[in-house]
Amino acid sequence: MTGYNALTSVISAVASTAYLLSREMEPQPLYFFKSPLQDLYEKACDPYVSDEALRFSQFDTEIPSEVRDLSGDRSALKSKIEEMASQILYKQPIETQNAVFGLIYALHGYPQTSDPCWGQHNALNRHDLLLRALQRAHCLGPASHTIQVDEHWEANCVSKSCPYTLGDRENLEYGEICYINGMGCSFDNARRDARKLSDNVGLNKNFQCVYSATQGFETDIKQAILADGGVVTRAMRILVERMQNYFDREDGNFLLICHSRGSVETYQALNILPEDLRGRVIVIALAPAKLIPEHLARKVFNFGIPQDPVFGCLGGSGKKICLDTQPENPHNPHGESFKSAVAPLVRSYIEHNDC
Repeated sequence: MTGYNALTSVISAVASTAYLLSREMEPQPLYFFKSPLQDLYEKACDPYVSDEALRFSQFDTEIPSEVRDLSGDRSALKSKIEEMASQILYKQPIETQNAVFGLIYALHGYPQTSDPCWGQHNALNRHDLLLRALQRAHCLGPASHTIQVDEHWEANCVSKSCPYTLGDRENLEYGEICYINGMGCSFDNARRDARKLSDNVGLNKNFQCVYSATQGFETDIKQAILADGGVVTRAMRILVERMQNYFDREDGNFLLICHSRGSVETYQALNILPEDLRGRVIVIALAPAKLIPEHLARKVFNFGIPQDPVFGCLGGSGKKICLDTQPENPHNPHGESFKSAVAPLVRSYIEHNDC
């Protein structure tokens, strides 16, 4: 680490510590592991799981009392758990039910539909996903992990950080591509950049994106420094949720493309994920302020142009992949140097779920 990078790391850590002590954070429970009820239901649905494996002790407190008497009875277990899931859902307040319906929509892969209530209308189609959505909506058991999120930073934003999709493009048959923008981007500009990446390197496929909000240059710089020091922002929380939605739905790899400050949020989001899930993330960082280290993901590509002062300005132990100078602004992720390096990787991911 250079003296400059060491200094920026110290500044980030000190500033973030002082900030955390001065603000009230919002606790955000995370559920990375299946609930015992979901695990039991999936075993009951799996024909390769023996009936013997569905037997459990009457004293097993992790198994709900309602199903303990059904030990070993596959059909009865499935029916009872489906009944319990429906009852748990409709006992929740409307706000919680709506959160579950939103998760149902996400866990089905964001189907392209004109039905604004798709999650509600399809909640009972797959009880494994319903059970997962109930858990993540805090209706089943304790959280596996809790993070403290600064939701106040964006209180005055015109457009807050949010998930979005390109919508009018074909989803991948298998896998998911996510893009998170850098600083200084309005929502419209971030969405335009995502569409341009889809055009140039993504075979016109749909991207499931995260908008990282802007509040002006000076405030964005402060936010980047605080995030680099460990403050969990709204955009980071949404990015973690995006990845978790995918991992709860599919067993493949997830492709995350980040630009500039988006690399800081990517770095911290990867640190929040359990190691086994990090091992399914492929990161393509374009002109990253933070160099993502290889051990935080399945594969990492830190692309940048040496003349770009932002490239690696916040340090990090990741390896730089230096590209040739391009006629465009060296920080422009749509330039020819970036396109020629990134396009083969994204094509490989689309075709093989790996790079």
